[in-house]
Amino acid sequence: MTVLAAAFTLYSLAGLSRRSAGKAGGDLLSLISDTIFFLVFAGFGSDRSLWLVSGFFVYLLLSAVVTHEWWDPFIVVGASAGFFAIAHPPYGGDLWRIILPGGVLACLLALRKRRLWQSLSARTAEADMLRSSLATAREDERQRIAGDFHDGPLQSFVSLQMRLEVLRRLIERDFHGGMSELQDIQEFIKAQVQEMRAFLRGMRPVPIEERGLSISIRRIVAEFQKDSGIDVTFEGNDRTDSIAPATAMEVLQIVREALHNVRKHAGASRAAVAVTRDSSRLEVAVEDNGAGFTFAGCYTLDELDQLRLGPSSIRRRVRGLGGDLVLDSKPGRGSRLKIRVSV
Repeated sequence: MTVLAAAFTLYSLAGLSRRSAGKAGGDLLSLISDTIFFLVFAGFGSDRSLWLVSGFFVYLLLSAVVTHEWWDPFIVVGASAGFFAIAHPPYGGDLWRIILPGGVLACLLALRKRRLWQSLSARTAEADMLRSSLATAREDERQRIAGDFHDGPLQSFVSLQMRLEVLRRLIERDFHGGMSELQDIQEFIKAQVQEMRAFLRGMRPVPIEERGLSISIRRIVAEFQKDSGIDVTFEGNDRTDSIAPATAMEVLQIVREALHNVRKHAGASRAAVAVTRDSSRLEVAVEDNGAGFTFAGCYTLDELDQLRLGPSSIRRRVRGLGGDLVLDSKPGRGSRLKIRVSV
């Protein structure tokens, strides 16, 4: 008996050494070998070795729960219970008082381990999706900024360069005409400075007012009207103070991008922004009297995605919020953008 105990101890220590070295950790064959060794040792044991057999069984369960798959403890408990039910060792009654509660506890721990691994796998997959969405959003934002800079400040500087060259030649021929052109260029530069300030302001994050989303949108509308000179009316209620910050930030970005599109593409003289909220839904509408889109009609978010129509960044943001979007375009008579978000 002493020889068996010493042999099992050496075998267990060797197994732990192999697992720590990463050579055979957690494989089913190793667990089966440990179980067989335990059953042989328990079958030849005596009442005096009951404590040692019990210790071996506890070690076996811990090894199965910690270093093996979640179903392996069920194999150990089932094999041990079947063996003692058939072999009927002299101290089987005492062993049953150890096998039964210890086995049940090990199986419960194994099931708990399985649920934790499933939850971890789900969170890992969710994190991967979020990283992918973040990368896509970052790339879309870079493309939008590059497009805005190319169509705005860069084109203005190219135009300024050409006008300066014209001014140089004009001054050589007609000094007074050149001075008049210089005044026009000064006014042009002043307008471009204002546009650049508006461009940089649009790059900054939008702060959320503590008094609610409507107050933040009202401030954006006021800044837009000051920068663009377009007359904008705003209507909103005071029931937007409890909206989640992440949702409020996305809605603010949508409103700002919609107004930016009005200024950049619509050529409108008037615009209107409306914000309403009931118990479960937030609705935001941006309308203008400008040129409208190149297409006519009323389209939903799914239809716009399929046809690749409308502002892509706004479509992506609304999709990320799980909301709805309706775009009504009337070429030559303006457009109306309405989004609905569950809150």
